[in-house]
Amino acid sequence: MSYLRSYTSSLGLTQVTGNTTSSNYSVFERAGWIVRVTPRDEFAVSGELWQGWQRVRGYQEVTTLANPFSATIADSTDRINLARVGAQWTHLFGNFIEVNVNGGFVQSFASSTGLQAAVVGVGNILPTFGNQHWFELGGRVGARLSKNMTADVFVNGTLGPYPVGNTVHGGVGLRVNY
Repeated sequence: MSYLRSYTSSLGLTQVTGNTTSSNYSVFERAGWIVRVTPRDEFAVSGELWQGWQRVRGYQEVTTLANPFSATIADSTDRINLARVGAQWTHLFGNFIEVNVNGGFVQSFASSTGLQAAVVGVGNILPTFGNQHWFELGGRVGARLSKNMTADVFVNGTLGPYPVGNTVHGGVGLRVNY
């Protein structure tokens, strides 16, 4: 992963990219309710609580003429807690094609960072960040290949203020029921 650090000095604006590795972990609980509105329509609502951790390996920036205030970043762990409410609707067209639309609202709370930067000539800097919120939207088209297997194409995205921002990603999936 890459981090971008920007600062202004007598040299003007300096931007330094640092590269390191990280690992991410999370646990979550989900509770919800599903109702079959018609034989071809299903509606679901759910609530979730998440806790996630990102363990970041430390790294060191190189001191250069363009970066006189280099930094050493120690190993650290960031933690985020999330509460999410969401809903989805699925409709079966014929016997083989299903279409799903879904959405939700996410709010972070009691999040923290273990990041600490030792900046040459400045000392230790401890960043802070506030709670975040965003909307999640998505859609999926599935083709039932057999009673127990469905191939999917999906698009998901977020709508929210910085740093979450507006994003879109998509993919394919294969669901197998046992």
